[in-house]
Amino acid sequence: MFGVANTAGTTYTDTNLLNGSTYYYIVIAYDSGGPSIDSPAASATPFSTNLPAINGFTFSRNQLNLSGAGGTPNAYFSVLASTNLLLPVNDWVRLQTNQFDSNGDFSCTNLPGAVGYQNFYRLQVQ
Repeated sequence: MFGVANTAGTTYTDTNLLNGSTYYYIVIAYDSGGPSIDSPAASATPFSTNLPAINGFTFSRNQLNLSGAGGTPNAYFSVLASTNLLLPVNDWVRLQTNQFDSNGDFSCTNLPGAVGYQNFYRLQVQ
């Protein structure tokens, strides 16, 4: 166990944490009588608030290319397709799983099953 911070205030913001990692905190208060007993442990797991989106597409020579931005760098995502926009996400077909680049951008080319009928596409972050 190690100390994160000493503060005279009643709030503290921990920064530079890794998304998906769980952190545990115990608080000890000090006054002229010395330290209090440890608080019960509290935990927090930060996640990115980035919302990736498909923001471009091209279709050429029976190849579909979807591209976009806004993902968590190096995180995994899947491209899903459906001919019915109203189906629950569990009923969509997974066409491809890939990884956002170091800037959170992505590009997917020649998606299987993407040619020959109307599809709707969505990203599913993993």
